[in-house]
Amino acid sequence: MELSVSHNLSIAFKVQFFCSKLKSNLGGQGHLFPMKKEA
Repeated sequence: MELSVSHNLSIAFKVQFFCSKLKSNLGGQGHLFPMKKEA
């Protein structure tokens, strides 16, 4: 159980970091292209 919680926290941190990095790269215009990536 503890391992599962730790794993979930790790994923949540990575997602939060990715979102923060993506917003920074877009210059704060992330709300205009919420689903757009480097495709």
